[in-house]
Amino acid sequence: MIREQYEPSLLEEKHFTDADEEIRNKNQPERLQRRKGSQYAGEEETLEEAQWIYEAAFEGSNTNSEKAVEAIAQILKFIQQYQLEIPFIYTYEKDIYEPYFTLQDLWNIFDLDEKWAHIKVNKKNLEAMGKNNKTIESYEAVLKEGRSEESISDLYDLFQMLNAIEKNINGSLGDGYDFLSPNNNTNANGEPKQKKAIKRDLYTIYTKAGLSKFLSNFGMSAREFGQNLMDNYTTNKPKDIATDPSSSALGHICIEADSKDRVLQATRYMMAQEIGYDPHVRYSVRMIYRKYAHITTAPTIKGFKEIDVFHPYFTVKSIQEKPAHLFDDSQYLLILKAEKEGFIKSTMAISEKTHNSVIIPEMEALYLSDGTSSITQQWNEQRKLIIREALTKFLYPVLEKELRNKLLTEASNRVAFECAKKLEEKIRVAPWKPLTSNANTGHSNSLPFKILSLCWGAEKIPTMGAVLNSDGEVVTHVKLDFICDRLGESLKEKKEKDIKKLEDICLDHQPRLVIVSASEMDSKRLFEEVKIHLERWCSGERRIIRKSCLLNYYNSEIGLSLQTSSRMEEEFKEYPPILRHAIAVGRCALDPLTEYSSLCTDHNEILFLKLHPLQDMIGKDYLLKLLHRCFINVVNAVGVDINRMIQCRFTSSTLQFVSGLGSRKSQMILNNIFRRGGYITSRAILGKLLNQDIVYKNCIGFIQIRERYTAEYKSDLLDDTRIHPDNYPISYRIAAEALDKPLDDRYLQSYIEDIMKKPKKLDRLDLDAFADILESHDGHPARKLLHFIKKELTHPFADIRHSYEEPTPEQIFEWLTGETESSLRRGTLVTVTTIRVFDGQVKCRLDNGLEGSIPSDALSDDGSVKSLGRGITINCRVMSIDKGNFSVSLSCKPSDLSASRWEETLFRELKENGQNQYLRLEETAPPEPQKKKVVRREKRPKRSVIHPLWHDFSCIEAENYLSDKPIGEVILRPSSKGFDHITATFKFGESIYLHHDIKEADKPNAVSLGKSFYMGDTKYDSLDEILARHVEYLINNLNEVKSNAAHWKDGNRSDIDDIIRAEKAKHPKTIPYYFGYDYEHPGFLTLYHVPSSTPRHEPILVKADGFILRKKLYPSYFELIKYFKRN
Repeated sequence: MIREQYEPSLLEEKHFTDADEEIRNKNQPERLQRRKGSQYAGEEETLEEAQWIYEAAFEGSNTNSEKAVEAIAQILKFIQQYQLEIPFIYTYEKDIYEPYFTLQDLWNIFDLDEKWAHIKVNKKNLEAMGKNNKTIESYEAVLKEGRSEESISDLYDLFQMLNAIEKNINGSLGDGYDFLSPNNNTNANGEPKQKKAIKRDLYTIYTKAGLSKFLSNFGMSAREFGQNLMDNYTTNKPKDIATDPSSSALGHICIEADSKDRVLQATRYMMAQEIGYDPHVRYSVRMIYRKYAHITTAPTIKGFKEIDVFHPYFTVKSIQEKPAHLFDDSQYLLILKAEKEGFIKSTMAISEKTHNSVIIPEMEALYLSDGTSSITQQWNEQRKLIIREALTKFLYPVLEKELRNKLLTEASNRVAFECAKKLEEKIRVAPWKPLTSNANTGHSNSLPFKILSLCWGAEKIPTMGAVLNSDGEVVTHVKLDFICDRLGESLKEKKEKDIKKLEDICLDHQPRLVIVSASEMDSKRLFEEVKIHLERWCSGERRIIRKSCLLNYYNSEIGLSLQTSSRMEEEFKEYPPILRHAIAVGRCALDPLTEYSSLCTDHNEILFLKLHPLQDMIGKDYLLKLLHRCFINVVNAVGVDINRMIQCRFTSSTLQFVSGLGSRKSQMILNNIFRRGGYITSRAILGKLLNQDIVYKNCIGFIQIRERYTAEYKSDLLDDTRIHPDNYPISYRIAAEALDKPLDDRYLQSYIEDIMKKPKKLDRLDLDAFADILESHDGHPARKLLHFIKKELTHPFADIRHSYEEPTPEQIFEWLTGETESSLRRGTLVTVTTIRVFDGQVKCRLDNGLEGSIPSDALSDDGSVKSLGRGITINCRVMSIDKGNFSVSLSCKPSDLSASRWEETLFRELKENGQNQYLRLEETAPPEPQKKKVVRREKRPKRSVIHPLWHDFSCIEAENYLSDKPIGEVILRPSSKGFDHITATFKFGESIYLHHDIKEADKPNAVSLGKSFYMGDTKYDSLDEILARHVEYLINNLNEVKSNAAHWKDGNRSDIDDIIRAEKAKHPKTIPYYFGYDYEHPGFLTLYHVPSSTPRHEPILVKADGFILRKKLYPSYFELIKYFKRN
């Protein structure tokens, strides 16, 4: 019923589709259902994959290769056969993977498993391509040896070429019509198949002309040459023939090659292409290319003028032949960004010296004949030309594109890892607690406390604050309109009322922490004002806060991200964004992990966090995967309190990251608990609610059943530890041994309770000996598991996060000003506005709100003192920054303002660390591009028409005039067709304008307006009738299509194709469709739809009397849709 009431897009967003229900109900971890990893195929194949993973990621590390491969195989078995997620393996299977691998290594194995599966699928596809093609079948051994994406890609290119040749030789026109098989020319409905484009490259043309028969004269096939390169030895020697090249070419002259020279040129091209496509040749040249390829950048005219030594693109402005293999950071991504914005141009190449003295000689030595006859030498000259053509036309272009993609992927991955690392630093912070709390364990005995979170209101927005209890629930809030007022006596009374409000809040709720969101520079005023009053209220005669109270700034990013989020709007519908901001910041101080995880919604709000300057340049899917992985790591290391989520629903966002769960399964668990009512009193009850044993095994060890929620029940204390229920029997045995008591099922709980009260008794156990006994009995190592159990019995769910630290002056400075070490530093050129002259210094203000001062000796080079009045804007250089006092020392001396003074100094500093040794100072400006000559148009005589929409505009002037007008806006203007024509120009879409011709009739004279008008064959009596019946009707038809927002998309063709492909993949039984503008044909719309797998595009002409689709007019949008859905 619910699926019939709502749009499919909304059902998908809320996870109410059939696919979502299947994920929820399947007894498999949600994240494993959505990945494309390998399926378990037995010990032998798993060991083969493990060997490949070891060679790809860990070969060369200081590990025992045999043991490491066995560990990888076991980890793959956990993932593929037992459906266990990485957090479970990391926590409970340390005896398997330590000391060989870290947590990050486990994730690498997890990712490489997907890569291996991808390679296997591609190899199967290639095997299918090779069926019924003997030439391709001969490469079966090469295909089996392929173990990398590059080798598979090389074979794919080769197979594509060979298949195309086979089809052309046999008379086939691709996958469309086949003249040899007439029955294949229709589809299942008997309709003709859609024709596909026929490949007409030179190689195909020459092959069909029979020139391939000449290739054997060169003495060595491409495959034999590739084998020589792989062996680095002339395993296959060229076969010399008795006739010279010219004589041999005589017998092959044809229409496509009508002379001896043309025959040799064509066959050299064919041989060069075969060499360029041979996988062994590509592999060999690839190794050399990646070793010697270099990148050079040069500034454009724009870059030369704008990039100075302080510009973020200075380190990539002019790079001289930097080897590609030395790009081991994100610099290549910076090059692409600068190039995209038009600041630089980059080139990748092999130097002429390397090409001529390294690559060519190495290839010639393995391809040329060592014969000495003149005929042999003539053939060797042809072979030399083939090698050069193969390199320049077929190998270098492919390898450059491949290497550029590799550098882009590596740089993007580094940026994504740096983003993830920065996020983990934010969420791996323990909740703030008063100093009296025991912050080392999850069982703090501290009493409940409250905090006050304040946020500055800019301009007309009032400052607001919220009081939160230790669970993050809002107790009360306060509005402070005039707390920082400086306007004097007129508002003094209002300010005192605000101070009294703040005083009452502090008196009633006794906050232990007061935080001010560092949202902007003016937040400093609020902080200083609150600081004055807190000092009075925490000590002295006016002491109203009985316990210590800490005042601090807090990063505003979480508040800015959540203040308009759907979750906060739903929870606090009546609160303004500024108050929701204060609540989010306060909750973040109390539990950063929970608050940041609330950004992980279906809208992926976590991506809005600014974690790296190049973050916008990388793929969002991979970045999102790594950011989610941060939450998975930390959430499972910390654990989740399921009953707290029941009490405080807003804390439930972390549950989706528990091992085995996901957004759908976590929501299902919570809904089941809410329907049941009450708290969860044991892990066993949770297992019954979940009713999925594999998912239960994955998740249960990370879910806490806290004693404070189950006081009225006799709960199992092990449910409040990280010890997995599978290991409870071992835990009971350890406790009994430590207490010197027999293992009696009646007293197991008391044993655990006693040992947790006296954990030092565990120290006398010989756990290593106990582990040896277990291993001999079960065949499974357990040494690290036993020590893990001991640790949990001693400190249950000990918090691994580092404690809250007060922000440093540098952090506060960055939060308030938005300036980083790179954006504001010594030598930066800034614009300032003078305020006053004080103590011989000129006080001024920077654009970011900072105060600056210009000493008297920094005003001029000759020592003269300039007279600078108030409100003057001048350029200055930053000489020093005092971040603690938020002040900047400046200079406006001409010598300091000169860029050359700083350029050489900072250039040397950049090169001193060795990271910019290929950077050079660009002193010569690039040549100015030649300007095209503007052809002056003859002036046309002006025409005067009395009408409110008449403008004496040309076509371009009309479009410029309408550019900022709404869609449907129209003007009338002169026509280039003469005085008996008028043009109606109107806006059809953004940057889309239609120019419709109006023919005048019954004109009294040449310059007068006609008495009747024609558009095509339709007659109109006035211009207003045209506007009403033609333009307005046409725009109404357009708006009718656009009003159906569910099936309208703005954007380019490729973006909309991606959207409908994704929808087709999710709902294969439906035919998704959208309408959008056809930007290449003004006046047309494009109908996008996917009947099978390939998106189709059909043009629709919008007219005043309807829509034309497939050469047929439909008077209304309803009729158009009706026809489309039926056909």
